Amino acid sequence: MLAALRTSRLILRAFTLDDAEATVRICGQRIVAATTLRIPHPYSLADARAWLGMLPDLAASDRGVVFAITLDGAVIGSIGLTVDRPHSRAEIGYVIDPSHWGKGYATEAARAVVEHAFGTLALRRLFAWHFSRNPASGRVLAKAGFTREGSQRRQFLKWGRFEDAEVFGMVRGPQQPGEPRHGDPLPAPPPGAPTSRPVAPSPPTRTTPTCTLRPLRPEDRAPALAAIDRAGILADALPWTGPLSSPAPANASERAAQDPLDLAALAEAHRRADEGLLLAIDNARGSLVGLAALRTSRAHERAEIACLPIPGLPDPTPLAAAGLIDIAFHDLGLKRLTASALSLDDAAPLLALGFRHETSLASHARIDGRFRDVLTFGLLRGEPLAPR
Repeated sequence: MLAALRTSRLILRAFTLDDAEATVRICGQRIVAATTLRIPHPYSLADARAWLGMLPDLAASDRGVVFAITLDGAVIGSIGLTVDRPHSRAEIGYVIDPSHWGKGYATEAARAVVEHAFGTLALRRLFAWHFSRNPASGRVLAKAGFTREGSQRRQFLKWGRFEDAEVFGMVRGPQQPGEPRHGDPLPAPPPGAPTSRPVAPSPPTRTTPTCTLRPLRPEDRAPALAAIDRAGILADALPWTGPLSSPAPANASERAAQDPLDLAALAEAHRRADEGLLLAIDNARGSLVGLAALRTSRAHERAEIACLPIPGLPDPTPLAAAGLIDIAFHDLGLKRLTASALSLDDAAPLLALGFRHETSLASHARIDGRFRDVLTFGLLRGEPLAPR
């Protein structure tokens, strides 16, 4: 059972199915839906009951917690955490009834949840974002102790309009030894649901003067698994989430021998589902040197991209990134690409192609037992690529 949190004016408690009508009263307001990503408009009693019904499993599985924000017994909003336990972090989000805006309730609730996250849940990092056109949410985060970490251009598609996002973060306690320091009118809902883009019958390929991007072959399996095992933060660009097999041998060659997984078939299945791409990178001599990965977020017409090296070989990004960008914008019709790196030096090939440094996320990933800052980069379709 989710324990209640108390502040000077509020009680934050678990939601129950009896809160459905209060949820509709708050979330059914167009101005609330317009400032959030996932609340539909209109918002029905069935929507509220479905959302309330999934909250107990969310908490039981350690994937998140959501509190009802109550004032004198009445529900005036919600606040919650989406937990990423492997990286000891969580995203915080909140909604307040507009009739109670400007009274400090969101900040008061956020401070209580921050204390819960760092104390009871023992998380290391919290982060949040808001649409750039909603600066009031940024002021709430700043008052709750968050630091602005950057902006993401055209990151979300909301009601037919691309939205920029402001990113905020907070890290528990002092830096650990060896860790780096980190320094408009509302849019109208679209008249109809967006249409899906047809998926090409065969995987895309590219040949440039420096490399060839092609579909995976059965003989690529062992080196490809080794590259995936060492992906680190670049794994966010793989078209699937979670491990390929569980449990998996620690040694990639052992996995290749024991695991019947058909990696080429898996990549093709995700491509056909329009979830992303995993392509082989051959150098100009025809030797496999890495993997080109792309995970799509079709609802927002964007993708995360990365080039994964085969262990022991140089980073293939300088060879393959331009071809992967061309596939993303021209074959897949995407409008924004993002990428991550642990340092500006690591991102140099992307910066050379025109990516812009957008955010610096403190202690955002746990790699080899160490919390690391993560830098994120963005490129919009139509922005000129640097000469290559």
